Amino acid sequence: GKMDEAEATYRAAISARPNYWENYNALGGYYFARGKYPQAAEMFTRVTDLAPDSFRGYSNLGAARLQLGRDDDAIKALTRSIEIRPTYSAFSNLATAHFRLRQYDDAAYNYSQALALDDKDYLVWGNLGDSYYYSIINRSKAASAYERAISTATKNLEVNPRDASVHGDLAGYYSMTG
Repeated sequence: GKMDEAEATYRAAISARPNYWENYNALGGYYFARGKYPQAAEMFTRVTDLAPDSFRGYSNLGAARLQLGRDDDAIKALTRSIEIRPTYSAFSNLATAHFRLRQYDDAAYNYSQALALDDKDYLVWGNLGDSYYYSIINRSKAASAYERAISTATKNLEVNPRDASVHGDLAGYYSMTG
């Protein structure tokens, strides 16, 4: 709970080793967790400057830009991250940026890529369903994605049957499948 001291400690680490990217990444993560997305993006940009082959730096920068509503910039950073090393979170965040820009087919493709790496997140199945639903070309695929979201979310309720968020999401998926 000593936030000022925590930030000062991260800054001291940066001062001690100003060319070590991991310290900037840690401070960026600190800012991101506290909703200070402009500061997080600044730190993650520094990571990519110091370590231009860091998939993590670009993925984190893309996530911060996504939180800032800078979807086009997020796409650039996340695409670079995936070029270096494809990860579940980078694909999922890239899909979300495309979805917000109403690029539903690109969103569906990237949600599918995320799910190919880890198919256990019911939210991403639901997001894939939404992408298919709003896509003119792929609308017929929406129901099967929603069904998968339903089955995966139902498994989550076995762990915590009172999870209101899961129940709310399930209600949405059931409504989308009629």
